[in-house]
Amino acid sequence: MRQCHSQLRRGVRELARHNPEGALKRFETALNSCPVEEHDDLERIFYYLAFALLRLGRPNGAVRSFRAATRLRK
Repeated sequence: MRQCHSQLRRGVRELARHNPEGALKRFETALNSCPVEEHDDLERIFYYLAFALLRLGRPNGAVRSFRAATRLRK
């Protein structure tokens, strides 16, 4: 679970540095390492993943990621 949090923080840092490709890799790693029971963490990962996808010019993937995040919030 610690890897999930560290990869999420690194992805957010990459977004802040205007590097969406690096952020995308970090968020994918965070998704793969995050347990399914951690709904709050998964929601945050999907939320930031959507922003990375938007910056990369992939709006369809971003919408899917936003929808996944909102489903986890319920």
